[in-house]
Amino acid sequence: MFDQIGRALRAPNEPALGGLKPTHVVAVGESQSAAYLTTFADAIQPRTHTFDGIFIHSRFGSAASLGGNFLGSKRVPDDVRIRTDLKAPVFMFETQTDVAQFGYAAARQPNTPRIRTWEVAGTAHADAYQLGGAGNILGCTTPPNDGPQHEVVQAAFTAFTRWVVDGRPPPTPPPYRLASTHPATLALDSHGNVLGGVRTPAVDVPISTLSGKAPKGSSLICSFFGSSTPFSQAELVKLYHTKNGYLAAYTASLDTAIADGFILPADRAPLLAQAQQVQLPS
Repeated sequence: MFDQIGRALRAPNEPALGGLKPTHVVAVGESQSAAYLTTFADAIQPRTHTFDGIFIHSRFGSAASLGGNFLGSKRVPDDVRIRTDLKAPVFMFETQTDVAQFGYAAARQPNTPRIRTWEVAGTAHADAYQLGGAGNILGCTTPPNDGPQHEVVQAAFTAFTRWVVDGRPPPTPPPYRLASTHPATLALDSHGNVLGGVRTPAVDVPISTLSGKAPKGSSLICSFFGSSTPFSQAELVKLYHTKNGYLAAYTASLDTAIADGFILPADRAPLLAQAQQVQLPS
């Protein structure tokens, strides 16, 4: 069905878009949909060439079976990789939860001219931005991850679109560093934030520990949201001394992330406004 929809959008005289003629058609899937899209990329796209690009957001190590099962299928290995002979570019966006808790570490693969992966530091499979004020409704008792996922996703999709339209490949950041591989365990800095991956001020000029892992005892749904542990005022003063010291370091880090292509220039002012809210001595 997914393939049929993609082909229908291209069909002559097809009214699905009200007469508009798309120049490019891309496939996008997140979480469970990312698992199905992984299977689509490996099994269907090579036969039909329906999509001009594939954006896989927060996939797991495994994938959906051709029979439609998403979880628990014994016919699908735990380390499904994207085939390297695809003509359409494939962009994978991964969080700390995906790599360390959901098995993606086993499916990691090198970048190629048609495959790019961003593992984004300070992120969880889902987070405070997506939750809004629903954390209490879901019964989550600790602050969810409030890292930079949505800002970096916007930069990632912009880079992906440019790749599809004019062939300019996205930046190639390093993956997360691992402390161990069996089981996959992320290497952390002295603040508890992951080493490696896409870097932003959230982890390079931190005011909290941003984890993709929820505290022990969290419910299944709350385990998707990771955690944020704010630094104490004493820790902030030790790190930055004054608010001006923090803002100077934050601004420099933010400008580096923008220059590297991991944050959009349009997000600079809103992020600086957030940084202004951090409480430190003048």
